[in-house]
Amino acid sequence: MNRSRTGAALAAVMLQALALGAPATGRAAPGLAPLTRTLPNGLRVVVFQRPGTHVVQLQLQVAAGERQEGDGHDGLAYLTAQMLRQGTTSRSAEDFQTELDTLGATFAVSVNRDAAQVGAGCRTSEFESVLEIVSDAVINPLFADEAFETVRRQVAGQLGVQAQSPVLLADERATGLAFGAHPYGHAARGTLVSLLGSSRDQVRAYHRDRWRPDVSVLAIAGDIDPQRAFASATEWFGRWTGKSAAEPPHAAPTPPKGTWISNLEGSPVTEVRAVLLGPGRGDPGYAGWAVLREALETGGLPSGAHAVLSAGRDASLLMVSATARPESTASPLAVAGRSRSSRSGSCSRRGSRATPPVSPRTTWPPLRRRCARARPWASRRPRRCCSRDRPRA
Repeated sequence: MNRSRTGAALAAVMLQALALGAPATGRAAPGLAPLTRTLPNGLRVVVFQRPGTHVVQLQLQVAAGERQEGDGHDGLAYLTAQMLRQGTTSRSAEDFQTELDTLGATFAVSVNRDAAQVGAGCRTSEFESVLEIVSDAVINPLFADEAFETVRRQVAGQLGVQAQSPVLLADERATGLAFGAHPYGHAARGTLVSLLGSSRDQVRAYHRDRWRPDVSVLAIAGDIDPQRAFASATEWFGRWTGKSAAEPPHAAPTPPKGTWISNLEGSPVTEVRAVLLGPGRGDPGYAGWAVLREALETGGLPSGAHAVLSAGRDASLLMVSATARPESTASPLAVAGRSRSSRSGSCSRRGSRATPPVSPRTTWPPLRRRCARARPWASRRPRRCCSRDRPRA
C-alpha cells in the first residue's frame, strides 16, 4: 500500500544518511529531521516522524554484510540473514509467520556489501507487537538443523536459476572482476562450492560475532510519537547484548584490466558490462561519480544502455550495461569506450575496465541503420496512411 511504501522510503533515506556520516540532531523539524538516541548497549535508534500516515516502517541495519565475510565464505552473510525467518527460541517458523499475518505486518531481510537489513511495516496501532517479533528474530534465532537444510536447499535453487540468467551472470561476474580479492567481489548468495561447504555452526558463529547492537542502527519512520518509539526500542532491543568481533583483514580492491568473455551455450543474445571502480561513499570525490552516472544516463550512452552507481564504504562501482544480438555485439562494445572517455573528463582516473558479454534483449540501433542502408528501396517505398492515398481501381 502507498502509505507503507512512504514509510519504507523514509527509513531507507535515513539509513543512507546515517551511513554517509550525516550528523545527528537533537531536535526534529516535523517531517524533516530525525531524532537520534543511543541505547546503553550501543544500538543507535533514529525516529523520523511523519504524522497522518497511520503506518510505521522500521529497518534495522547491522554491519553484517559481504564486507564482514572471511575468505572462502562467500554467501555466509546471506545464509545467516535468511535463517532469521526460520523460527526463534520461543516461536516456530510457522508461529512466527502466523503472528505477522494476524497483525497485518510485513517482514523482510536482505544483505548488501556493507550490511544486513531487517525491515518490517505495520499499522501504528500494532507497532509494539511487531517490534517485539522483530527483536525476537534478531536476538533469539533458533538455527535448527532442519531449518538450515531447508534454507540451504532454497539458496541452491536460487543459484541454479541464476546460472541460467545471462543478465545475473554478467552482473555478478563483472562485479567480481572489478573488486578482485576484496569481499565486495563475493557472490551475494555464494557459490555452490561455498554453499555445500557451509555449516550450521558457521552460521551460528557469524550471527554471534556480527549481529551485535554496537554496530547496528534501528530506523523508525512513520506516524509514531518519538518518545513512544524510543521507549519500545529500549524495552525490546535493550536486552540485546554483546560486542561485534573485529573485522577480518582484506586487500584493497584491485581490478584487472582487459576484456573478459564467458560463453553461455544457447543464449540468443550477448550481455556487455563495462565496470569502473570509484571512491567509497564517504570520499569527497564520490559526488563527481554520481554526476558522471547522471551524465551517462541522460545522453552519454547508446540507446538501450544503462549506468548504475552502487556505493560501498570502501569503494563504489559504476556499471554500464547493454544487451545485443550476437551479430551486433561490436556496437555495444562502444559502451566501454564511451564510459571510459566520460570518466576521464569527470572523475579521477581510479578504475579499470572489464567487459563481460553474456545475454538477452534488444537489437541495437546501429544494426537497424545498417539494414536500412542494405535495402535502399525500403526508404523509397510510398507510405499510404489513408484511403485517399490508395490507387483507384
